[in-house]
Amino acid sequence: MGSIRASSHQIKSGMFDIHTKKLREVYSKRMACLNKCVKTCYNSNIIWHVPTSGFFASFEVVNSTHTDYIINELKSKNILLTDPNIFYLNTNIPKKLIRLSVSRTNIIEIEKGINKIFTMIK
Repeated sequence: MGSIRASSHQIKSGMFDIHTKKLREVYSKRMACLNKCVKTCYNSNIIWHVPTSGFFASFEVVNSTHTDYIINELKSKNILLTDPNIFYLNTNIPKKLIRLSVSRTNIIEIEKGINKIFTMIK
């Protein structure tokens, strides 16, 4: 019951809106950093799909490198990527698509991680 009162107080006082606004700013900055990184470091073997908001982006691998291999190799370098097919019942998602999230990282790690992705996929 106490948590309901606390939540109600946060909503009425505007604290929830302030928190939501701060989160949007954080994720917008991270996504802008990701967008900048993928535009400044060109790799013809990668097609990027980076939205302007949110915290998920994806990329397609154009060459013959298998996505499972990429995901596993980069996981060993602390870069966590996901096969988007696990999120859908219909597996018509292109097999060369890989999903990433900027929700658990910071701008410096995004820059380092993108460089490692570019280095791995040649």
